[in-house]
Amino acid sequence: MRVKICGIRSLDEALTAVNAGADALGFVFAHKSKRYIDPASVWEITKKLPPFVARVGVFVDFSPAEVERITRVSGLTVIQLHGDENPADYSHLGLPLIKAIKVDLAEKKSAFKNNDRMNEDFGDVEEDLITELQGWQGQVQGILVDSAVMGQFGGTGQPLPWSNPEIQSLFMNIKASGISLILAGGLNPENVKDAIETVRPEIVDVSSGVETAGKKDARLVNKFITECKKAAYPAAATPRKFSKTPY
Repeated sequence: MRVKICGIRSLDEALTAVNAGADALGFVFAHKSKRYIDPASVWEITKKLPPFVARVGVFVDFSPAEVERITRVSGLTVIQLHGDENPADYSHLGLPLIKAIKVDLAEKKSAFKNNDRMNEDFGDVEEDLITELQGWQGQVQGILVDSAVMGQFGGTGQPLPWSNPEIQSLFMNIKASGISLILAGGLNPENVKDAIETVRPEIVDVSSGVETAGKKDARLVNKFITECKKAAYPAAATPRKFSKTPY
Protein backbone atom coordinates (compact mmCIF):
# COMPACT_ATOMS: atom_id res chain seq x y z
CA MET A 1 0.00 0.00 0.00
CA ARG A 2 1.45 3.31 -1.12
CA VAL A 3 0.26 6.79 -0.16
CA LYS A 4 0.28 10.00 -2.20
CA ILE A 5 -0.23 13.33 -0.48
CA CYS A 6 -1.45 15.77 -3.11
CA GLY A 7 -1.71 19.55 -3.23
CA ILE A 8 1.70 20.21 -1.69
CA ARG A 9 2.53 23.95 -1.69
CA SER A 10 5.58 24.36 0.52
CA LEU A 11 8.76 22.60 1.60
CA ASP A 12 7.36 22.33 5.12
CA GLU A 13 4.28 20.49 3.85
CA ALA A 14 6.44 18.24 1.68
CA LEU A 15 8.76 17.27 4.53
CA THR A 16 5.82 16.72 6.87
CA ALA A 17 4.39 14.20 4.40
CA VAL A 18 7.73 12.51 3.73
CA ASN A 19 8.55 12.19 7.43
CA ALA A 20 5.14 10.63 8.02
CA GLY A 21 5.91 7.96 5.42
CA ALA A 22 4.36 9.28 2.20
CA ASP A 23 5.56 7.54 -0.96
CA ALA A 24 4.57 10.32 -3.37
CA LEU A 25 3.85 14.03 -3.34
CA GLY A 26 1.49 15.76 -5.76
CA PHE A 27 1.99 19.27 -7.13
CA VAL A 28 -0.99 20.90 -8.86
CA PHE A 29 -0.27 23.05 -11.91
CA ALA A 30 -3.90 23.76 -12.83
CA HIS A 31 -4.30 27.53 -12.45
CA LYS A 32 -7.95 27.27 -11.39
CA SER A 33 -7.09 25.09 -8.41
CA LYS A 34 -6.76 26.66 -4.98
CA ARG A 35 -3.73 24.38 -4.53
CA TYR A 36 -1.92 25.72 -7.59
CA ILE A 37 1.84 26.04 -7.29
CA ASP A 38 4.24 27.46 -9.88
CA PRO A 39 7.01 25.31 -11.44
CA ALA A 40 9.88 27.33 -9.95
CA SER A 41 8.53 26.84 -6.43
CA VAL A 42 8.14 23.12 -7.05
CA TRP A 43 11.80 22.86 -8.08
CA GLU A 44 12.84 24.55 -4.82
CA ILE A 45 10.94 21.78 -3.02
CA THR A 46 11.79 18.73 -5.11
CA LYS A 47 15.55 19.34 -5.08
CA LYS A 48 15.49 19.00 -1.27
CA LEU A 49 13.52 15.74 -1.13
CA PRO A 50 14.89 12.24 -0.56
CA PRO A 51 15.70 10.42 -3.83
CA PHE A 52 13.01 7.74 -3.72
CA VAL A 53 9.98 9.94 -3.09
CA ALA A 54 7.88 10.27 -6.26
CA ARG A 55 7.21 13.84 -7.42
CA VAL A 56 3.90 13.90 -9.27
CA GLY A 57 2.82 16.81 -11.46
CA VAL A 58 -0.96 17.20 -11.81
CA PHE A 59 -2.01 18.71 -15.15
CA VAL A 60 -5.43 19.54 -16.59
CA ASP A 61 -5.56 19.72 -20.39
CA PHE A 62 -2.03 21.06 -20.84
CA SER A 63 -0.36 20.49 -24.19
CA PRO A 64 2.37 17.81 -24.31
CA ALA A 65 4.97 20.54 -24.96
CA GLU A 66 3.89 22.50 -21.88
CA VAL A 67 3.85 19.37 -19.71
CA GLU A 68 7.35 18.54 -20.92
CA ARG A 69 8.64 22.02 -20.10
CA ILE A 70 7.12 22.10 -16.62
CA THR A 71 8.26 18.56 -15.89
CA ARG A 72 11.84 19.47 -16.77
CA VAL A 73 12.03 22.66 -14.70
CA SER A 74 10.14 21.23 -11.70
CA GLY A 75 12.07 17.99 -11.20
CA LEU A 76 9.01 15.78 -11.61
CA THR A 77 9.20 11.99 -11.84
CA VAL A 78 5.55 11.18 -12.62
CA ILE A 79 2.89 12.89 -14.76
CA GLN A 80 -0.79 12.87 -13.76
CA LEU A 81 -3.31 13.81 -16.45
CA HIS A 82 -6.49 15.06 -14.77
CA GLY A 83 -8.42 16.39 -17.75
CA ASP A 84 -9.59 15.07 -21.12
CA GLU A 85 -6.12 14.29 -22.44
CA ASN A 86 -5.26 11.35 -24.66
CA PRO A 87 -2.40 9.53 -22.84
CA ALA A 88 -0.89 8.51 -26.19
CA ASP A 89 0.02 12.17 -26.80
CA TYR A 90 2.21 12.19 -23.67
CA SER A 91 3.80 8.74 -23.73
CA HIS A 92 6.90 10.05 -25.57
CA LEU A 93 7.85 12.12 -22.52
CA GLY A 94 9.39 9.02 -20.97
CA LEU A 95 7.85 9.26 -17.49
CA PRO A 96 5.17 7.11 -15.81
CA LEU A 97 1.66 8.39 -16.56
CA ILE A 98 -1.36 8.47 -14.27
CA LYS A 99 -4.77 9.08 -15.88
CA ALA A 100 -7.61 10.37 -13.72
CA ILE A 101 -11.18 9.15 -14.12
CA LYS A 102 -13.73 11.42 -12.45
CA VAL A 103 -17.11 10.17 -11.24
CA ASP A 104 -19.60 13.04 -11.22
CA LEU A 105 -21.35 12.91 -7.87
CA ALA A 106 -23.69 15.78 -8.73
CA GLU A 107 -25.33 13.84 -11.55
CA LYS A 108 -25.57 10.58 -9.62
CA LYS A 109 -26.17 11.91 -6.14
CA SER A 110 -29.53 10.22 -5.48
CA ALA A 111 -28.44 6.81 -6.75
CA PHE A 112 -25.25 6.97 -4.70
CA LYS A 113 -27.12 8.04 -1.61
CA ASN A 114 -29.45 5.07 -1.88
CA ASN A 115 -26.56 2.71 -2.68
CA ASP A 116 -28.93 1.13 -5.20
CA ARG A 117 -27.81 1.72 -8.76
CA MET A 118 -26.63 4.67 -10.76
CA ASN A 119 -28.49 6.14 -13.70
CA GLU A 120 -28.58 4.08 -16.85
CA ASP A 121 -25.94 6.22 -18.55
CA PHE A 122 -23.22 4.87 -16.28
CA GLY A 123 -23.31 1.47 -17.98
CA ASP A 124 -22.53 3.13 -21.30
CA VAL A 125 -19.72 5.13 -19.72
CA GLU A 126 -18.24 1.98 -18.23
CA GLU A 127 -18.39 0.16 -21.57
CA ASP A 128 -16.51 3.02 -23.21
CA LEU A 129 -13.97 2.94 -20.39
CA ILE A 130 -13.22 -0.74 -20.92
CA THR A 131 -12.41 0.02 -24.54
CA GLU A 132 -10.18 2.91 -23.45
CA LEU A 133 -8.41 0.76 -20.87
CA GLN A 134 -7.38 -1.65 -23.60
CA GLY A 135 -5.80 1.24 -25.49
CA TRP A 136 -4.08 2.59 -22.38
CA GLN A 137 -2.24 -0.63 -21.61
CA GLY A 138 1.48 -0.03 -21.95
CA GLN A 139 0.99 3.75 -21.93
CA VAL A 140 -0.60 4.41 -18.53
CA GLN A 141 0.90 3.03 -15.32
CA GLY A 142 -1.83 4.20 -12.95
CA ILE A 143 -5.53 5.08 -13.08
CA LEU A 144 -6.81 7.44 -10.41
CA VAL A 145 -10.53 7.29 -9.62
CA ASP A 146 -11.72 10.56 -8.11
CA SER A 147 -15.05 12.10 -7.14
CA ALA A 148 -16.06 15.20 -9.07
CA VAL A 149 -18.43 18.07 -8.40
CA MET A 150 -19.34 20.57 -11.10
CA GLY A 151 -17.29 23.75 -10.79
CA GLN A 152 -14.65 22.21 -8.57
CA PHE A 153 -11.24 20.82 -9.45
CA GLY A 154 -10.16 17.93 -7.21
CA GLY A 155 -10.11 18.10 -3.43
CA THR A 156 -13.91 18.01 -3.20
CA GLY A 157 -13.85 16.27 0.17
CA GLN A 158 -16.74 14.07 -0.97
CA PRO A 159 -16.06 10.32 -0.96
CA LEU A 160 -17.15 7.85 -3.58
CA PRO A 161 -19.70 5.18 -2.59
CA TRP A 162 -17.03 2.48 -2.60
CA SER A 163 -19.39 -0.45 -2.00
CA ASN A 164 -21.84 0.55 -4.75
CA PRO A 165 -22.01 -2.42 -7.19
CA GLU A 166 -21.50 -0.19 -10.23
CA ILE A 167 -18.48 1.48 -8.69
CA GLN A 168 -17.11 -1.90 -7.63
CA SER A 169 -17.47 -3.02 -11.24
CA LEU A 170 -15.47 0.02 -12.33
CA PHE A 171 -12.70 -0.88 -9.90
CA MET A 172 -12.72 -4.50 -11.05
CA ASN A 173 -12.33 -3.49 -14.69
CA ILE A 174 -9.36 -1.28 -13.86
CA LYS A 175 -7.68 -4.05 -11.89
CA ALA A 176 -8.33 -6.52 -14.71
CA SER A 177 -6.54 -4.17 -17.13
CA GLY A 178 -3.30 -4.69 -15.23
CA ILE A 179 -2.98 -0.94 -14.56
CA SER A 180 -2.50 0.15 -10.94
CA LEU A 181 -5.67 1.44 -9.25
CA ILE A 182 -5.26 4.69 -7.32
CA LEU A 183 -8.17 5.60 -5.06
CA ALA A 184 -8.95 9.27 -4.36
CA GLY A 185 -12.05 11.28 -3.58
CA GLY A 186 -12.97 12.38 -0.08
CA LEU A 187 -10.47 10.23 1.78
CA ASN A 188 -9.52 11.20 5.33
CA PRO A 189 -8.08 9.54 8.45
CA GLU A 190 -11.53 8.41 9.58
CA ASN A 191 -12.63 6.63 6.40
CA VAL A 192 -9.43 5.53 4.63
CA LYS A 193 -9.22 2.18 6.46
CA ASP A 194 -12.74 1.26 5.35
CA ALA A 195 -11.98 2.47 1.81
CA ILE A 196 -8.86 0.31 1.56
CA GLU A 197 -10.60 -2.77 2.95
CA THR A 198 -13.52 -2.30 0.55
CA VAL A 199 -11.65 -1.37 -2.64
CA ARG A 200 -8.14 -2.84 -2.18
CA PRO A 201 -6.37 -0.22 -4.31
CA GLU A 202 -2.61 -0.25 -4.78
CA ILE A 203 -2.32 3.45 -3.94
CA VAL A 204 -4.45 5.99 -2.06
CA ASP A 205 -4.39 9.71 -2.80
CA VAL A 206 -5.45 12.43 -0.34
CA SER A 207 -5.47 16.21 -0.36
CA SER A 208 -8.22 18.09 1.50
CA GLY A 209 -8.71 15.21 3.95
CA VAL A 210 -5.42 16.01 5.70
CA GLU A 211 -5.80 19.79 5.75
CA THR A 212 -6.80 22.30 8.39
CA ALA A 213 -7.66 25.81 7.23
CA GLY A 214 -6.35 24.98 3.76
CA LYS A 215 -2.93 23.75 4.85
CA LYS A 216 -1.55 20.25 5.37
CA ASP A 217 -1.91 19.31 9.04
CA ALA A 218 0.96 17.18 10.38
CA ARG A 219 -1.31 15.40 12.86
CA LEU A 220 -3.83 14.47 10.16
CA VAL A 221 -1.13 13.41 7.71
CA ASN A 222 0.44 11.10 10.29
CA LYS A 223 -2.92 9.67 11.31
CA PHE A 224 -3.92 9.10 7.69
CA ILE A 225 -0.76 7.15 6.85
CA THR A 226 -1.00 5.16 10.09
CA GLU A 227 -4.58 4.13 9.21
CA CYS A 228 -3.44 3.12 5.72
CA LYS A 229 -0.81 0.80 7.19
CA LYS A 230 -3.31 -0.68 9.63
CA ALA A 231 -5.65 -1.53 6.78
CA ALA A 232 -2.97 -2.88 4.46
CA TYR A 233 -0.91 -4.72 7.07
CA PRO A 234 -3.24 -5.55 10.00
CA ALA A 235 -0.79 -8.00 11.56
CA ALA A 236 1.93 -5.37 11.71
CA ALA A 237 -0.41 -3.02 13.58
CA THR A 238 -0.73 -5.52 16.47
CA PRO A 239 2.23 -5.62 18.87
CA ARG A 240 3.89 -9.01 19.03
CA LYS A 241 3.90 -10.87 22.34
CA PHE A 242 7.20 -12.49 23.23
CA SER A 243 7.71 -15.36 25.63
CA LYS A 244 9.68 -14.59 28.78
CA THR A 245 11.35 -17.98 28.50
CA PRO A 246 15.03 -17.44 27.62
CA TYR A 247 16.37 -19.08 24.47
